[in-house]
Amino acid sequence: MMTKNLDGWRKNLSRVLEGLDGAKKEWAEIPPKMQDALHNKDYKDFFHHLSDYRGAGTEHLWRLHFYLFWPKWIVVGLLIWVF
Repeated sequence: MMTKNLDGWRKNLSRVLEGLDGAKKEWAEIPPKMQDALHNKDYKDFFHHLSDYRGAGTEHLWRLHFYLFWPKWIVVGLLIWVF
């Protein structure tokens, strides 16, 4: 029983790590784009690229967001309940 659970966790972790490479590649491209936008004084484009940090994470790490959905809301609920 315990090994079955560990195998599931390992499988889920390997799936999450698959998306990490794509997110890292996109995150590496964003700072030069932001610098170009600032140099050209295109502030709308700058904020567009700044917000893409989250977009790349959501696009490539969607499994991580899926796996953390319920634990996140349990923590939020406990914080509301306690405070």
